[in-house]
Amino acid sequence: MANLMHGLVFDLHAEDWSGSGAWVDRAGWSFRDAHGTTEKVTQDGVAAVCLSSDADYFQWNIDVGPSAMPNASFEVYFYLHCRANDLGWLFGDENGDCDRYLLVHDSRTGGGGVAPSCQSNSFNSDPAQLGAWNHIVTYYGADLRTYALVTTNVRQATYGDGFGYLRFTLAEPLRTRRGGCGAGVQPRAGGGRDCCQRGSAT
Repeated sequence: MANLMHGLVFDLHAEDWSGSGAWVDRAGWSFRDAHGTTEKVTQDGVAAVCLSSDADYFQWNIDVGPSAMPNASFEVYFYLHCRANDLGWLFGDENGDCDRYLLVHDSRTGGGGVAPSCQSNSFNSDPAQLGAWNHIVTYYGADLRTYALVTTNVRQATYGDGFGYLRFTLAEPLRTRRGGCGAGVQPRAGGGRDCCQRGSAT
């Protein structure tokens, strides 16, 4: 495959966002758009970007699908205030069903656990911790099998559905269904109120 990406390809930090307009990642990817009424705050002494509703999300022009990144890992730090409902979609890419994205709580993944895709219904991971910063790393192999590291717990999940759109979304409105409660995140790559810190894809 031509033009494959290597190394740290997307690096997002909350302190780099002014509180309005474009949120530029440190690797130089083109910012696509911002939606809603997101705000920059401090959570436990750390700069954060909070996403309070389904209308709040950011997008970048980067393809995180398996054709562009056969092997990829996503790392995210997030603070979860509550579980608004049963679909806690945090960030990634979707292709009509499930592709490469991170769920922090979802009824399809072992009763509300953390997972790299909604295809991971046998994942049965531990849930993200409420009222605390969480650290999650997901790895996607060339064979589309996905792995996730949740704090100190290592789990294996089923594979995703294939190829994705040419964009990367933080807090996709079609999947989060947050409904007004609070949470927080620090994406490194790339339910309720999400305080977004820094993110990266490698």
